Amino acid sequence: MKCYNPFSKSIYFMKIGSVPKYFLVTIFLLCNFLIAQNYEIKFEEGAGDKWFGGDNRIGVGLRSLGAGQSVLIESDIILNSFSFNLTNPFDYCENPEYQGHAVTLILNIRDISGTLIQTEQLDLPDTFSGGWVTWTNINLNVRADTTLIFTAYLAGALDTHQYNSFIIRDNNGGYLNGAAYDHDAVTSEAEMENWSIWWNDATYGYDPTDFNFWLQGTIFLKTDVNNETYLPTSFKLFQNYPNPFNPITTISYELSTETEIELTLFDLDGKIKKLLYSGKQFAGQHLYTFNGNQLTSGVYFYQLKANGKTTTKKLLLLK
Repeated sequence: MKCYNPFSKSIYFMKIGSVPKYFLVTIFLLCNFLIAQNYEIKFEEGAGDKWFGGDNRIGVGLRSLGAGQSVLIESDIILNSFSFNLTNPFDYCENPEYQGHAVTLILNIRDISGTLIQTEQLDLPDTFSGGWVTWTNINLNVRADTTLIFTAYLAGALDTHQYNSFIIRDNNGGYLNGAAYDHDAVTSEAEMENWSIWWNDATYGYDPTDFNFWLQGTIFLKTDVNNETYLPTSFKLFQNYPNPFNPITTISYELSTETEIELTLFDLDGKIKKLLYSGKQFAGQHLYTFNGNQLTSGVYFYQLKANGKTTTKKLLLLK
């Protein structure tokens, strides 16, 4: 039997007056002794902005302007999504029609040394008029007290899509656990991928700034009947919930040690439909949110490989 007993707790960190604030909000969900804690850091301060995307102006372009932000993650989490805040639609500079265009935005996630960990892609429709742009389903395991650097740029900004928007920036450096990063590429998209030529304010001795960002993830701990947390002692894959589902369901599993894992989706014929996750994960309970909106109704199988063991379960998508 499934049961839910939700309660919430919010912790705010702020300074009064002209100093911007940031906050961490946690919400706890108890279900069958599995506590899922939503981890969120949202920095939304400042009235400044920075050019983001392409530049078609004669005598100035062509160029591609990217933006990045380092963020300290203070708990063991599964990183679900990351967002930047943009001011307006993507369009050619000084276009009197001010018409939005569909674009593709690239997000690179790096460690504090700049080593690339993961790349995500977001297809933004022409109806976008400004606001948060969010890369979802990142599903990256992050250890506590880890700083990650999130850098974003417009795909095709130097050739087919010379559109631009503006990314909201706090010029007072109000986020105390990170800093903004900038990059202006002028030759190729490969230049935008070259971490060695990204820079932040400290590089040139400027006052620190920060881009508005929104990071969301999940912490979850399993408890016994005495509400005491524990680490798993074995490798387990649980039934997805809900099942049947349309189109979103959650797959949960436990790892007794830190290890490389593969989570894969198959169809009835045993053909791989999607590699859901591949990489190293820490010991503990893990959740994967699966969206089946691109699949047809039917029976599928999800398989977990870890520590030389394999286990498989069935799920049913009903649209």
